[in-house]
Amino acid sequence: MTITIEPAAYDIYMRSIARRPPEEYAVLAGFLDDPFHVTDLRPIPPMTDARGRANAGHAHVQLNADYIGHYLNRELVPFGKYLLGILHTHPLGITRLSGGRAGGGDGDIPSMRGTLERAAKSEPRWQYFLAPIGMYDVDQGKDHLIGNVVCLDHPEPIPASINIVSKIVQPAAIQASSSVTSDVGFPADDLIAHGWRYQERINSILADQSTPRPHREWMANYLDGIRQQDLLARRERLLRSVDRQA
Repeated sequence: MTITIEPAAYDIYMRSIARRPPEEYAVLAGFLDDPFHVTDLRPIPPMTDARGRANAGHAHVQLNADYIGHYLNRELVPFGKYLLGILHTHPLGITRLSGGRAGGGDGDIPSMRGTLERAAKSEPRWQYFLAPIGMYDVDQGKDHLIGNVVCLDHPEPIPASINIVSKIVQPAAIQASSSVTSDVGFPADDLIAHGWRYQERINSILADQSTPRPHREWMANYLDGIRQQDLLARRERLLRSVDRQA
């Protein structure tokens, strides 16, 4: 079993939570028809208490369900993507996911299994919870990623190798959307319309007063980067299609 992480997503990890004191975490996302291929990685702040203090420390971090839900519904689902799992950091040498009692509120494995059980009601295709552990060796300047996959059919996490590489073949969701042609006979209209759909989503993020402004700006900039990559890829496919017809 192999988890593939896009280089751009891995770069975000390395520039953010990898070099910060553990524990911190990031959401892994992608297409459910390719559930071991991570296309997106988003660091998320931990849950805070009534005084605004982060519920995180050297040996634990509490996931922020509200932020994760916002990310899922605003940036993933509208573009055909979904959560694939969580990458979180451990102190150097702690290479295993923590256990615990089901429903007890503690432990990596019970939490991940509980998430899959709850998700089965709304998204039954999500059957594998990617759960890599990140450890950064400050002295050697080297990152260590330990691959794990949690699923309901196995009581223990399944070890997985991790591959940092860009996959050439696009998932079916992207291939299908790229095959649509313009009603007016000008394929470039599709690129313009697709770009505006991204812009509408960016505008809605910026207008959401319930989210702190710095986070809104970060989300908008991140989504704009995705838009540019997506449109460039679509343009290349359009040019190849035109060349074949010539």
